[in-house]
Amino acid sequence: MRNASFASSCFPPFLIRFDLAELVRRVVVMTGIALLAILSLPRPVQAQNPKDATPFGPIGEVDVDQLMKFGRARGFDLQPEMQRIYQKDEEALARLFALSLKFKKFDKNARTYGQIMYS
Repeated sequence: MRNASFASSCFPPFLIRFDLAELVRRVVVMTGIALLAILSLPRPVQAQNPKDATPFGPIGEVDVDQLMKFGRARGFDLQPEMQRIYQKDEEALARLFALSLKFKKFDKNARTYGQIMYS
């Protein structure tokens, strides 16, 4: 028995000194941390409210007028095209979709266009 402490030094300390109360405390703490982490996860946000008629924000007549000016400058007249669209003219609808290619950023004109497309 040259080295009697050799056997005890081979094992980790938590295996040598087994304490049931300490083990239960650690399990409870870890469960609490896991539960807190799960509950603190962000909940999914609904992108659009089905009851909301303005998913891109409120727009007014001034916004629509500015969109009309924007479209006219790019060869698209919104007022007569919208009347054709409501009469089920597919080519007018295609021209309205083509107007979306003219937007370079998400500004007031793009938001107004999005609102018109949504409605």
